[in-house]
Amino acid sequence: MELPIELQSRILQHLHWSSIAAFARTSQHNYKLVRFTLSSLRISIFHRRLHGLLAAINDDCDLLSDECEDPAWKNSNLTVPPSVQRVRKIMKQNANLEQILRTPMLAELSSLTVNTYGLLSMALAKAMATNLSQLRQLTLNFSHPYIHDPVLPPRYWKTCPDIDAEGSPAWNALAGFGDQYSRSLKMTGLQKLSITRAAITSAQLSRWVGASSELCELRLDLVSGVDNNFVQRLADVQVEQRQDRRPLRLLSIQRCPGLHVRAVSDARWIQDLVHAGLQDLHLKECRHVDSKLLKNLVQGHGWGSGLPLKLVGLEQTQEDTLADPGQDNNADSSRGARLSMEGFNLGERLFGGWKFDVA
Repeated sequence: MELPIELQSRILQHLHWSSIAAFARTSQHNYKLVRFTLSSLRISIFHRRLHGLLAAINDDCDLLSDECEDPAWKNSNLTVPPSVQRVRKIMKQNANLEQILRTPMLAELSSLTVNTYGLLSMALAKAMATNLSQLRQLTLNFSHPYIHDPVLPPRYWKTCPDIDAEGSPAWNALAGFGDQYSRSLKMTGLQKLSITRAAITSAQLSRWVGASSELCELRLDLVSGVDNNFVQRLADVQVEQRQDRRPLRLLSIQRCPGLHVRAVSDARWIQDLVHAGLQDLHLKECRHVDSKLLKNLVQGHGWGSGLPLKLVGLEQTQEDTLADPGQDNNADSSRGARLSMEGFNLGERLFGGWKFDVA
């Protein structure tokens, strides 16, 4: 007697990736079942099992396995510079990711979370851009403060990456930047995008965000491409294409040193975004942002009238709600907290949603 499809899906949620892939190859029915089950995927790829455990120390992660070690690396007596080792390690992690994400089984995936060292592989970027056409929520986390790797310089995880040292043309494929990549880009329906510690340029980031007309939540932390040009282009797209795209409701920018707000002219993008529909703006630990100036501008000092905008993270971690007096402050506050957690709370296992970790 065949098990109910609900029970089969629950069983699949607890299997290792290799077992899932082998099961999908057994029959057409099982292949369709796997595609149905894989709506949400969480992947963590690290060089050592211990690093995977440390990176997931605050996550509900229970499926961890070791990567295959390269014997040539173990037995080599040559002294390789740490920067070269870092690139090799990231490329190896990217190769493992690409092998998983290029499979047709993931064509119906709607939510993806990736935890690894970074993005350097063009093959991985192409696999994500062309195979994940149904993706609606994407979280790329390249910062893991719990990991202490000798190939990484001090404070590596907590500093914004340098474009010259860590930048990669792989972002062009993921963002559809350039004719050869824009024609093959199928991941254009993103609604929520979260990026932590990425050496992506302002032009690459602008192109990627511009290609996602359904984007309503954007979270950027330690992202090199966040500068005044990016936020102004973001505002211009929201205003000029207001009729053709979904309005951006939440924008979170954290620890991005490229963003400068020191004068009224530097903050025009905020006014434009609010008029286009922005409701929540999170600015945290951006050392070149004048919080006092920004608060005064949003409250109406300098622009003539206040803006119905909730500011989060200026000066301290507490919220400053600058909205219309008639709004329900309690409901608004709980809504802000909920938005701040979306994309990170993956504790529940729901039917039709499969979360998997490889370390």
